[in-house]
Amino acid sequence: MARALLTFGLLALLALGLALYPRLRPPSPEALAARLAQGGRVVLPRGEAVLPSLDLVRDVVLAAPPGGSRLRLEGPLVVFPGVRARLEGVVLEAAPGFGGPLVRVAPGGGLGLEGAELRCEGCQAVAVVEGEVEARRTLLDGGARGAQAVLVLGEKARARLEEVRLRAGVQACLLLQGRAEAQVLGGEVGPSGHAGILVLGAGRYRLEGVAFRDNPTAAVVVLGEGAEGRLEGVRVEGGRYALYLGEKAPAPVLGAGNVFHARKVVERLTGGSR
Repeated sequence: MARALLTFGLLALLALGLALYPRLRPPSPEALAARLAQGGRVVLPRGEAVLPSLDLVRDVVLAAPPGGSRLRLEGPLVVFPGVRARLEGVVLEAAPGFGGPLVRVAPGGGLGLEGAELRCEGCQAVAVVEGEVEARRTLLDGGARGAQAVLVLGEKARARLEEVRLRAGVQACLLLQGRAEAQVLGGEVGPSGHAGILVLGAGRYRLEGVAFRDNPTAAVVVLGEGAEGRLEGVRVEGGRYALYLGEKAPAPVLGAGNVFHARKVVERLTGGSR
């Protein structure tokens, strides 16, 4: 009797295992992409998954399971207009040979990053945002070869970065174009090839408690004539200048607690400057 019960139990467990096996297997790239396109909250498979590209057309949360999850993309992750996408604890990487940008947020789209890592070595950019981005405790990394710019904010983009690390931008780690706005609270910017933050247009930037490290030209370069900025509690380590300003670019407001360990605090571009 006992032997019969044991045999029955083993057969039942085997049948249950066979029934669950398709559910336990990692989904195929096609199935994963289709699931993400449906939107909602998606807990990604543990380990690494490779996708050709990823179009997010509905509001979606991509969450990493215990033990972590890594998505390797052969094309960009695109957040479409009107869509809100959020990455929680996910590592997102560009596949070898992909020139980026790794992430593109269309106008009207929004991206949230919490404890995420975005890596794109040798790319045009790690992320190009034309809509909005909010990030906390996140790393954006251009890798050993660097990205031309790590985070690019387009004409009317908005960014709020809290305790975010931006590193390895060949030209700049954070680039503001047009009337982009950036609020950077804490975190670290650099190393870069030239500038930590580059403001080209009439954008607005507010930096509080940010550490700039190893930005050889300057921590902050402002070339736009209508730009508005404020620095408070900012620390600059290394580089030729803490601030490098265009000929007609307004200087930022300097609040309390700034510490500048650069060869010179401020330099302004003039007609004879190079």
